[in-house]
Amino acid sequence: MTINNKSDHILYEDLITAGLNMGLKKKKCDEIIDRVVSAVDNFEQFAEETGIREKTYAAIKKVLNENRVNR
Repeated sequence: MTINNKSDHILYEDLITAGLNMGLKKKKCDEIIDRVVSAVDNFEQFAEETGIREKTYAAIKKVLNENRVNR
C-alpha cells in the first residue's frame, strides 16, 4: 500500500493529506485515524478472545508496531 507515493515511513500528516485529497475534512480524517488506532490498540484482547496462536499473534503485533502512526 502506498500513501502519498510512500510505502514506508508514513506519517500522520501523510494520512491527513491523503484524506483531504479524497475530499474529507480534517476532522473526519482525525476521527477515522482515531478509530483505527483504537482497533489496533485492542488487538491483544481480540487475539486472546479468538484464540490466535502465539506465533501468529507475535508476527501480527510486530507488523502493527512497525507501522504505528503517531500524531
